[in-house]
Amino acid sequence: DKYATAKHFPELSPKTQLVHSYEEYLKTLEGWGLKGERLVLKKNFETEGRGIFILKTEEIHEGLYEDWKDVLVQEFLDSSLGIPGIVEGLHDLRVTVINGEPINAYIRQPKTGSFLANISLGGSCTYIDMKDLSPQVFEYIKVISEKFKKYNPSVYAVDFMNSAKGFKLIELNSRPGLQVVSVEGDYNAFNSSLVDMLVKAVT
Repeated sequence: DKYATAKHFPELSPKTQLVHSYEEYLKTLEGWGLKGERLVLKKNFETEGRGIFILKTEEIHEGLYEDWKDVLVQEFLDSSLGIPGIVEGLHDLRVTVINGEPINAYIRQPKTGSFLANISLGGSCTYIDMKDLSPQVFEYIKVISEKFKKYNPSVYAVDFMNSAKGFKLIELNSRPGLQVVSVEGDYNAFNSSLVDMLVKAVT
Protein backbone atom coordinates (compact mmCIF):
# COMPACT_ATOMS: atom_id res chain seq x y z
CA ASP A 1 0.00 0.00 0.00
CA LYS A 2 2.08 2.92 -1.31
CA TYR A 3 -0.50 5.45 -0.19
CA ALA A 4 -0.01 4.39 3.44
CA THR A 5 3.49 5.93 3.34
CA ALA A 6 2.19 9.39 2.40
CA LYS A 7 -0.82 9.05 4.72
CA HIS A 8 1.25 8.20 7.81
CA PHE A 9 4.22 10.48 7.04
CA PRO A 10 2.83 13.49 5.11
CA GLU A 11 5.49 15.82 6.50
CA LEU A 12 8.27 13.62 5.06
CA SER A 13 6.65 12.76 1.73
CA PRO A 14 6.04 14.57 -1.56
CA LYS A 15 2.48 15.81 -2.08
CA THR A 16 0.33 12.73 -2.80
CA GLN A 17 -3.33 12.02 -3.55
CA LEU A 18 -5.13 8.71 -4.10
CA VAL A 19 -7.74 8.74 -6.86
CA HIS A 20 -10.15 6.12 -8.20
CA SER A 21 -11.15 7.65 -11.54
CA TYR A 22 -9.83 9.93 -14.27
CA GLU A 23 -12.32 12.55 -13.14
CA GLU A 24 -10.85 12.49 -9.64
CA TYR A 25 -7.39 12.90 -11.18
CA LEU A 26 -8.57 16.02 -13.05
CA LYS A 27 -10.02 17.46 -9.83
CA THR A 28 -6.70 16.83 -8.07
CA LEU A 29 -4.83 18.53 -10.88
CA GLU A 30 -7.13 21.55 -10.65
CA GLY A 31 -6.82 21.66 -6.87
CA TRP A 32 -3.03 21.62 -7.04
CA GLY A 33 -3.03 24.34 -9.68
CA LEU A 34 -0.60 22.49 -11.93
CA LYS A 35 -0.28 22.96 -15.66
CA GLY A 36 2.57 21.87 -17.91
CA GLU A 37 4.55 20.32 -15.04
CA ARG A 38 5.63 16.73 -14.54
CA LEU A 39 3.62 14.43 -12.30
CA VAL A 40 4.13 10.89 -11.08
CA LEU A 41 1.28 8.41 -11.47
CA LYS A 42 1.50 5.02 -9.72
CA LYS A 43 -0.74 2.04 -9.27
CA ASN A 44 -1.00 1.81 -5.50
CA PHE A 45 -0.43 -1.93 -5.10
CA GLU A 46 1.93 -2.65 -8.01
CA THR A 47 5.64 -3.47 -7.57
CA GLU A 48 8.91 -3.41 -9.54
CA GLY A 49 8.01 -0.23 -11.40
CA ARG A 50 4.85 -1.58 -13.00
CA GLY A 51 2.07 0.96 -13.54
CA ILE A 52 4.29 4.02 -13.02
CA PHE A 53 4.20 6.99 -15.41
CA ILE A 54 6.23 10.19 -15.09
CA LEU A 55 4.76 12.65 -17.57
CA LYS A 56 3.95 16.30 -18.08
CA THR A 57 0.32 17.11 -17.37
CA GLU A 58 -0.52 17.65 -21.04
CA GLU A 59 0.74 14.12 -21.81
CA ILE A 60 -1.56 12.44 -19.29
CA HIS A 61 -4.79 11.06 -20.73
CA GLU A 62 -7.54 8.70 -19.68
CA GLY A 63 -6.17 5.83 -21.77
CA LEU A 64 -3.02 5.49 -19.62
CA TYR A 65 -4.88 3.04 -17.38
CA GLU A 66 -7.67 0.63 -18.21
CA ASP A 67 -8.88 1.24 -14.68
CA TRP A 68 -8.03 4.37 -12.67
CA LYS A 69 -8.96 2.74 -9.37
CA ASP A 70 -6.17 2.99 -6.77
CA VAL A 71 -3.94 5.40 -8.70
CA LEU A 72 -1.56 7.66 -6.79
CA VAL A 73 -1.01 11.17 -8.08
CA GLN A 74 2.30 12.41 -6.73
CA GLU A 75 4.43 15.52 -6.91
CA PHE A 76 7.45 15.03 -9.18
CA LEU A 77 10.81 15.46 -7.47
CA ASP A 78 13.77 16.31 -9.68
CA SER A 79 16.60 14.23 -8.23
CA SER A 80 19.06 15.16 -10.98
CA LEU A 81 21.18 17.21 -8.56
CA GLY A 82 22.25 13.91 -6.98
CA ILE A 83 23.54 13.55 -3.42
CA PRO A 84 26.75 15.53 -2.80
CA GLY A 85 29.70 13.26 -2.22
CA ILE A 86 27.70 10.12 -3.03
CA VAL A 87 26.07 10.20 -6.46
CA GLU A 88 25.54 12.50 -9.43
CA GLY A 89 22.31 12.68 -11.38
CA LEU A 90 18.96 10.91 -11.08
CA HIS A 91 18.78 8.42 -8.23
CA ASP A 92 16.96 6.99 -5.31
CA LEU A 93 18.45 5.96 -1.99
CA ARG A 94 17.30 2.76 -0.30
CA VAL A 95 18.06 2.10 3.38
CA THR A 96 17.20 -1.28 4.88
CA VAL A 97 15.97 -1.24 8.48
CA ILE A 98 15.71 -4.12 10.95
CA ASN A 99 13.98 -3.64 14.31
CA GLY A 100 14.28 0.13 13.94
CA GLU A 101 18.02 0.14 13.14
CA PRO A 102 19.34 1.17 9.70
CA ILE A 103 21.53 -1.72 8.53
CA ASN A 104 22.86 -0.77 5.10
CA ALA A 105 22.15 1.51 2.16
CA TYR A 106 22.50 1.59 -1.58
CA ILE A 107 21.91 3.95 -4.47
CA ARG A 108 19.79 2.97 -7.45
CA GLN A 109 20.06 4.88 -10.72
CA PRO A 110 17.89 4.60 -13.82
CA LYS A 111 19.22 3.63 -17.21
CA THR A 112 19.72 6.44 -19.72
CA GLY A 113 16.45 7.97 -20.86
CA SER A 114 14.41 6.71 -17.88
CA PHE A 115 13.31 8.14 -14.55
CA LEU A 116 12.71 4.71 -12.98
CA ALA A 117 15.59 3.25 -10.97
CA ASN A 118 14.08 -0.20 -10.38
CA ILE A 119 16.65 -2.95 -10.92
CA SER A 120 13.98 -4.97 -12.75
CA LEU A 121 13.74 -2.12 -15.31
CA GLY A 122 17.47 -1.90 -15.98
CA GLY A 123 18.53 0.37 -13.12
CA SER A 124 21.94 0.04 -11.46
CA CYS A 125 22.71 -0.55 -7.79
CA THR A 126 25.71 0.65 -5.75
CA TYR A 127 26.18 0.08 -2.03
CA ILE A 128 27.37 3.07 -0.01
CA ASP A 129 28.97 3.53 3.40
CA MET A 130 26.38 4.32 6.07
CA LYS A 131 28.62 7.02 7.55
CA ASP A 132 28.28 9.01 4.31
CA LEU A 133 24.50 9.40 4.70
CA SER A 134 23.01 12.80 5.47
CA PRO A 135 21.90 13.37 9.10
CA GLN A 136 18.49 14.22 7.63
CA VAL A 137 18.13 10.63 6.41
CA PHE A 138 18.83 9.26 9.90
CA GLU A 139 16.37 11.75 11.40
CA TYR A 140 13.64 10.55 9.03
CA ILE A 141 14.40 6.89 9.81
CA LYS A 142 14.14 7.66 13.52
CA VAL A 143 10.67 9.18 12.99
CA ILE A 144 9.57 6.16 10.95
CA SER A 145 11.00 3.65 13.42
CA GLU A 146 9.23 5.37 16.31
CA LYS A 147 5.92 4.90 14.50
CA PHE A 148 6.63 1.19 13.97
CA LYS A 149 8.25 0.33 17.33
CA LYS A 150 5.23 -1.72 18.43
CA TYR A 151 5.96 -4.16 15.57
CA ASN A 152 8.77 -6.50 16.59
CA PRO A 153 10.44 -8.19 14.81
CA SER A 154 10.29 -5.84 11.84
CA VAL A 155 12.16 -5.49 8.57
CA TYR A 156 11.55 -2.99 5.79
CA ALA A 157 13.26 -0.73 3.28
CA VAL A 158 12.95 3.05 3.10
CA ASP A 159 13.31 4.83 -0.26
CA PHE A 160 14.41 8.47 -0.41
CA MET A 161 15.19 11.03 -3.10
CA ASN A 162 17.22 14.20 -2.78
CA SER A 163 16.00 17.27 -4.66
CA ALA A 164 16.02 21.04 -4.29
CA LYS A 165 13.50 20.47 -1.47
CA GLY A 166 15.94 18.24 0.42
CA PHE A 167 15.40 14.55 1.12
CA LYS A 168 11.88 13.20 0.77
CA LEU A 169 10.45 9.83 1.71
CA ILE A 170 9.19 8.15 -1.45
CA GLU A 171 8.09 4.73 -0.30
CA LEU A 172 8.27 2.11 2.44
CA ASN A 173 8.78 -1.45 1.26
CA SER A 174 7.69 -4.28 3.55
CA ARG A 175 9.39 -6.91 1.37
CA PRO A 176 12.98 -5.77 0.72
CA GLY A 177 14.06 -9.34 -0.09
CA LEU A 178 17.46 -10.92 0.37
CA GLN A 179 20.49 -9.04 -0.95
CA VAL A 180 22.67 -11.19 -3.16
CA VAL A 181 26.33 -11.54 -4.06
CA SER A 182 25.62 -10.49 -7.66
CA VAL A 183 25.09 -6.95 -6.37
CA GLU A 184 28.47 -5.61 -5.27
CA GLY A 185 28.80 -4.29 -1.76
CA ASP A 186 27.86 -4.90 1.84
CA TYR A 187 24.97 -7.29 1.26
CA ASN A 188 26.12 -9.41 4.23
CA ALA A 189 25.27 -6.64 6.72
CA PHE A 190 21.59 -7.03 5.85
CA ASN A 191 21.47 -10.80 5.43
CA SER A 192 23.36 -11.43 8.70
CA SER A 193 21.15 -9.00 10.63
CA LEU A 194 18.06 -10.63 9.16
CA VAL A 195 19.21 -14.07 10.35
CA ASP A 196 19.97 -12.68 13.82
CA MET A 197 16.51 -11.11 13.98
CA LEU A 198 14.79 -14.38 13.05
CA VAL A 199 16.83 -16.42 15.53
CA LYS A 200 15.99 -14.01 18.37
CA ALA A 201 12.32 -14.08 17.39
CA VAL A 202 12.05 -17.85 17.92
CA THR A 203 14.35 -18.34 20.91
